[in-house]
Amino acid sequence: MKNLLAGFLIAAFFLSFSACNETGQTSDDVVVHQSAKPVIPPADNAATTSNYDAAIGTGSFTNVTLSKVPDPQKTAIGKTLFESSCSSCHRLTDEAIGGPGLKGITKNFRPEWVLNVITNTNQMMEADPRLKSKAEFYQVKMPQLGLSNDQALAIYEYLRAEQQKGK
Repeated sequence: MKNLLAGFLIAAFFLSFSACNETGQTSDDVVVHQSAKPVIPPADNAATTSNYDAAIGTGSFTNVTLSKVPDPQKTAIGKTLFESSCSSCHRLTDEAIGGPGLKGITKNFRPEWVLNVITNTNQMMEADPRLKSKAEFYQVKMPQLGLSNDQALAIYEYLRAEQQKGK
């Protein structure tokens, strides 16, 4: 049940590397900055809290820059993490099995939003109307998985690699 809930959390958000140092820089192709400009407009029923940004959510990820091609090493780590923490509730397709399918998650949502759902699940579930709606629909709330930023980035890189393959 715990794995099912964990998987759901990762999928519910999806409506997804390197450790960051204190400056927000990561090695290689993933760069995390302290500020971001929203690209995706807020949902019609977006939270009205002044500090909530519906495009990026709430959490430590505020601006993520990714390489064009997913890193194979990070992708392999992300696959293992996805299979152990997410796959009991989420599929890479549009199939719903306890939580929503994740097809298109990396194309339809900014990486910051997806990563904040993975790492800051409880606050995102409270603040984001889309996640609240999914939790009501599936009658389960995604659990806080306790994953590190590095682990979340690896999962995101795996999701991105799989979706670039057409899955």
